[in-house]
Amino acid sequence: FLVVKLDFSEAKSFRNLKEFELQFHDLIVDAFAPYGFRFELHGTSLMSQLSTWFKKQAVSSVVLLIDEYDAPLTSCFDNFKLFEQVRRQLSRFYAVIKSNDGPLRFLFVTGITKFHNSSIFSELNNLSDISLSAEYGSLLGFTYEEVKKYFSEYLISASETLGTTQDELFKELTEHYDGFCFEETAKQKVFAPWSLLHFFSSPERGLKDYWFDSGGKPSPLVKYLQSHLLRNPEEYDKEQSLSLYVLRGSSDIENLSDVELLTLSGYLTIKSVEYGDTVFLRYPNKEAKKAIAQLYLQQQLNGQVLGQVGAGLS
Repeated sequence: FLVVKLDFSEAKSFRNLKEFELQFHDLIVDAFAPYGFRFELHGTSLMSQLSTWFKKQAVSSVVLLIDEYDAPLTSCFDNFKLFEQVRRQLSRFYAVIKSNDGPLRFLFVTGITKFHNSSIFSELNNLSDISLSAEYGSLLGFTYEEVKKYFSEYLISASETLGTTQDELFKELTEHYDGFCFEETAKQKVFAPWSLLHFFSSPERGLKDYWFDSGGKPSPLVKYLQSHLLRNPEEYDKEQSLSLYVLRGSSDIENLSDVELLTLSGYLTIKSVEYGDTVFLRYPNKEAKKAIAQLYLQQQLNGQVLGQVGAGLS
């Protein structure tokens, strides 16, 4: 079968509809080209030609992976007219997928936010939302058991490099990179894969903070901070709460609370679920706690580094 991967973060740096259309056009053409899709410049529209390509594929022969589906929308949610134009373009793409679902063997969509006012998912109303499913709670990280089993040689090597025992090292790794929970029973915790893999690749550097630069500044959060203030990080170290309904539901980006957005972004994570639908949240680990302090500092400095603050003043 064919595996087509679309990373929508490649179509998020645009100032107007034309620029988005060009980026989105290139993204679609480049992703499907290895499997025989050829866009005819003087033919019908891109979506029409893509629909024709799907109709030529065998039943259950295409795997479609869409990463950061919401990136184009979050990049322009502060411009209602452009947001609507981009939404319509994306809706046409999803409508093509829905009307040609015969060839689809598997479709997997990832993103941070789910917009209730975008109507995109009405085009794909046959999707199963697994965001908070306990069955898939370990999908986005390494479990305690997996680290012990699959990284045993790396643990031995790293502990020797750092001059510590394996038990002491594992305890530090747990405190620094573990603790993320993405499921509604709050039973499954996972390590951040990016940070853990980077540690094992260079253990001589010690337990550095890798997550902030790799995924700690997603577009929805950056946009939010352009018009909202972040509370002092010490306040988030106290237990926060949300309704499970809020985490399950679709987001209105304009009315997102800081706690909701920080949870969606990974700064806060599920610690327990009580009274049936109340989710209690805190920092998952030391790395996330440091990351939010760094985010707060950057906001306070308005993009400057410490040495630049006060420069030129007397």
